[in-house]
Amino acid sequence: MVEMNDGQNSQRRGALALVLEVGSFFFPLSILVFGIEHLVFASAAADVMYPWVLRSPAWNYAFGALLVSVSVSIGIRKRAPLAAGLLGTILCLYALVLYVPRVAANLHDPGPWTRIFGIGSPLAAAGELLAMSGAAWVLAGGRAENRPGFPARDMERMGRLGRVLFAAPMVVFGVQHFLYPAFLATLIPSWIPWHSFWEDVVGAAFVAAAVSIATNKATRMAAVLLGAMFGLFVLVLHVPRVVEAVRSLDEWTSAFVAVAMSGGAFVVAEAASARRRSAPKMRITA
Repeated sequence: MVEMNDGQNSQRRGALALVLEVGSFFFPLSILVFGIEHLVFASAAADVMYPWVLRSPAWNYAFGALLVSVSVSIGIRKRAPLAAGLLGTILCLYALVLYVPRVAANLHDPGPWTRIFGIGSPLAAAGELLAMSGAAWVLAGGRAENRPGFPARDMERMGRLGRVLFAAPMVVFGVQHFLYPAFLATLIPSWIPWHSFWEDVVGAAFVAAAVSIATNKATRMAAVLLGAMFGLFVLVLHVPRVVEAVRSLDEWTSAFVAVAMSGGAFVVAEAASARRRSAPKMRITA
């Protein structure tokens, strides 16, 4: 008799689980940083800090406190599904109310479409907020054992919607890599060769990961690779820019947006891994 079970690969699963847990932690960490920014820079002009600071200091204080609260709740796993669901809903509303109308009003203006992961770009803001919203919903619906009091079916639906919502902006980011190669070349450090080649590779990777995650095909692998790619962006693109302009709030915020996207991808991967563990084990007898 041949029996296929997870026990044969416990060491490999343990290492992968550690990677997913550490990677997922970067998501609430980034939300915590955004919350602290709101509290410290509540009176900043609306266009100084991206993507959430508004013109009302009172609202920024309240919203900053909310972001800190939900990030801590998610990080220590105390009422995490409720906190993550609330976070996802708020970020989705922010994107739909504040940024989607601005994108629609500038459909023929190349500016909002060519500025990727950039301060002040409505398209980037909407895409990143929706992706983070999706990651939060995946987090809310991905751990059945941590959501007492919530209908399991509703939470699972939230998780599925979150997965699609996280994937959709990746298609936009990927298409942008093919439409605006000249602009993207300015973001790549000069010491990296073959700029055009890497632009195409990254664009294709975005689209492939989005399709895989949205269709739930090889989701864990796609999300892990996407999270690693965002992590590489942080190290190669954002850290040097932060070092060169350490007093720039914009650079710090942009860096942590990329950290949040990396963490969000690992959240999706962790949820996919949990679904695989809960799936019925396969036995082959002869």
